[in-house]
Formats: sequence, C-alpha cells, structure tokens
Amino acid sequence: MENHDEEQKPPMTAEIIHLPPPSPEEEKELRPQFAIVCTYTLLIIADCQTRRSLQIGAAVLIRVANRLFAATAKHCIGNAPLLVFGKDFALPAPPTPYLRCLSHSTLDIGLLEVKTDTNPFGCSVENLDASLPIVPEDPRSAKPPFHWIVGYPWAEAKQTGDLLRITAVSVGTHPVKVEDIRYQFTYPL
Repeated sequence: MENHDEEQKPPMTAEIIHLPPPSPEEEKELRPQFAIVCTYTLLIIADCQTRRSLQIGAAVLIRVANRLFAATAKHCIGNAPLLVFGKDFALPAPPTPYLRCLSHSTLDIGLLEVKTDTNPFGCSVENLDASLPIVPEDPRSAKPPFHWIVGYPWAEAKQTGDLLRITAVSVGTHPVKVEDIRYQFTYPL
C-alpha cells in the first residue's frame, strides 16, 4: 500500500566540483591553519589492543572549563579506545584512560571525557559554532568562509610490524547546499 500523503523526494547526489589546487601563496597561508586544526584533531582507534582489523577514525578535542572531551563517531570508540597524541606508536597499546563514555542511542555520535588532561590543546567550547554554513553564490569560485575536514584515512596508514604511522589528511571545502539535516560540500580531489 502506498502512502501518498508524504511527498516523495528523489535521492540526493553530490556533485564533485574540481577546483584547482591552491597556489604556492595560498598554500603558504593555509598550512598554519591546518596545523592549528590538527592540534585538536586526533586519531582514535576503536580497539587498540589488537593488531588486526583496526578501526580508525578522527576525534576532536573539546575543552569545557577544566574538562577535556573527545567527540567522535560512536563506532570509533569500540571496547578499548585509544586517542593518539603523536604520529608513531606500537600496538597493542593500553587504551586511553577516560572518566565516562557517552553515545547517542540512534545517531553515530560518541563522546569520551578524557581522564588525565595532559594535552594542552583542545578547541574551547566557546569557539564552537553550530550555525549553518553560508552557501556561496557560485561554488566554482572558492571564497571564504572555508571549512576544514581533517581525517586519518586508512590508505595513509603505514604499518611495519607493531609500529603504526598515521598521517592526517585535510580537505579545504565550502558548502554548496545546506538542508536541515544534511550538508553538501565541494572539495578538490
């Protein structure tokens, strides 16, 4: 039986707009911004006590007063989560001590309150902005405001024996369409 009361929406497809890479001058200006974002964007391993089938993701450190939280996807927390505060480490490794783990019941959202706050970095909660991105008139003409997406793709990981090296990758983006629960961004490949 079909329901004609609800409007049927066609599936959304994102258009990839091929933007030219930054010029050397733009690259010089963007590198410090990327370095700042990387100070509070960490690699997280869902179960750090295994050497096989590693599930890795990104976590953003958020500072609330004297407390430090790591916001990530719920599936990235796993049974023994490890926040990596460096580039090289050996597996298996002890999990990151934390005070509590919170996750959403239906959305893939998780939060760890880090037990020992030895990291001086973290994005202050006062600096977080939950407003919708501004949609540019022409997405093919990249203009500020720019957004950063930082991640740790498995393709950039190098494992030699028990030593694992993960490299952060960034994509500078800007929005082309914003809806209530979904954003579409352009990004250079």
